[in-house]
Amino acid sequence: MTTVLATRSLLSLAAGTLKNILGTWDKELAKHRGNIQHQSQVTAITDAKGHFTISLANQKTISAANIVLAIGLQGNLRKLGAPGEDLPMVQYQLDDPGAFEDETILVVGAGDSAIENALALASQNRVIMINRNDEFTRCKDGNLVAVLAAIKGGKIDCSFGTKVERVEWVGLTELSELTKLGT
Repeated sequence: MTTVLATRSLLSLAAGTLKNILGTWDKELAKHRGNIQHQSQVTAITDAKGHFTISLANQKTISAANIVLAIGLQGNLRKLGAPGEDLPMVQYQLDDPGAFEDETILVVGAGDSAIENALALASQNRVIMINRNDEFTRCKDGNLVAVLAAIKGGKIDCSFGTKVERVEWVGLTELSELTKLGT
């Protein structure tokens, strides 16, 4: 069984200065009555028919109807750093993997976001991962196991030790054509 975490939020996420983003979030959290506990280690979560009790390491407990698991750093998107990085076919955020079907998609990166996006896209697309390293070194164990299984099973192709030198539209259809371009 695969668990999918929803990446939707009632809070706005838009480019801007840290001060403006945090100011917007403060206003929206107040509106939605959010309870944030910073620098708090969760030791247990119990569920009694939709009523959660969260136990913290400092012996404090919190009751909640919902829990938000904040596990990533999605606001600081890293660009390719290569000519063509701003062409229309280059995207830096995947909102809906279901919007892509029967396409060949290159996913550049080897971290958790890249792996999760590649796995989500691979169910109905041909996915080729571009990994600058010779292995996956920056991901959680679960993602490592999943991506290696997808590669071994032929669901994802991966080009290791590869970097993007430029992006241009050439109508690639085969990984061998990508290799011929020297990328």
